[in-house]
Amino acid sequence: LVESDSRDEDSENENKAACDFPFMWKAEPNVISQINFAANHGINPVISRQLGNDPTELDVFNQFCDVAFWNQLCNETNKYADDSLGLRGGDNGKNSKWKNVTVNEIKAYFALVILMVQNPKANISDYWTKRRVIQTPIFG
Repeated sequence: LVESDSRDEDSENENKAACDFPFMWKAEPNVISQINFAANHGINPVISRQLGNDPTELDVFNQFCDVAFWNQLCNETNKYADDSLGLRGGDNGKNSKWKNVTVNEIKAYFALVILMVQNPKANISDYWTKRRVIQTPIFG
């Protein structure tokens, strides 16, 4: 008695479905269109004066993500949480464990995301591991 493996049958069905729609190749030239930029480039002179002679990376970053940006992001995050928890919980999220986030917490989250992208790990828990072989002290 031999049992059939349903995975094999699924694979065969997928292959048949793929053959039902063959590719139609066309001989078309692959030409890159050149975009000519006519605008001024570089740092805006007004921003350059605001930054001063020797700006740090943080100074430049703060020109794009100023206090108003972080406040808006924080307010909208909390508003979204209130709205979505209210829809799911039926009690306006009063029984939820959600606490409104602060600007500093949002900034910390952004910093973690930037650091995590620069140092990819196999699992999320590996960022906080104490194993010396894969430990990354900046994460704690």
